[in-house]
Amino acid sequence: MRLSNLRTFDSLRNPAFRIYYLSTAGQWAAQSMQAVVQSLLLYRLTGSTAILGTMALASAIPQIIAAMYMGGLVDRFSKKRLMQIGQAVTAISLIIIAVALKTGYLSKTHPGSWWILVGMAVIQGMSGTLLWSARAAIIPELVSRDRVGNATSLTTIGLNIFQLVAPAFAGFLIDKVNPEAALNFVFAYITITG
Repeated sequence: MRLSNLRTFDSLRNPAFRIYYLSTAGQWAAQSMQAVVQSLLLYRLTGSTAILGTMALASAIPQIIAAMYMGGLVDRFSKKRLMQIGQAVTAISLIIIAVALKTGYLSKTHPGSWWILVGMAVIQGMSGTLLWSARAAIIPELVSRDRVGNATSLTTIGLNIFQLVAPAFAGFLIDKVNPEAALNFVFAYITITG
């Protein structure tokens, strides 16, 4: 088989899918980095692995529950509008964290302030489920029927690559620059790629 006959990136020839893919890639990167930054921040505030596990559980439970209803929701409403709502909710949750950090409320001087991170993890779990469901469901509207499988495969590959690379980049930012720079980077990406 000749390399020119490979149709691996066929879906990216579609301008609408290309825009979708690039914006989704930004979302993947930001969310993967956000998980590292928020987890590290929570651990540095509390020093507790139990509370860190609680935050992971607080994010996972709403994802499991919300996933049962998202298919019906995505079928009934505009996928684009649902993505915008999910993006806005995620951005608001990050603004709340940023304000709590800037005002000094979310700090070691306020021992119980870690609840903000756990609470935002619940909200981000629900909005993330809405975003993933709407993003997956919109693919058949962006590409022709014969390219849906290709587009879905490219989306899955991209997601997995960013789940590997983005946390490492977040760790580098935290270690070499500072945690606030990593949080600002994540916030900017989530806001821009909505």
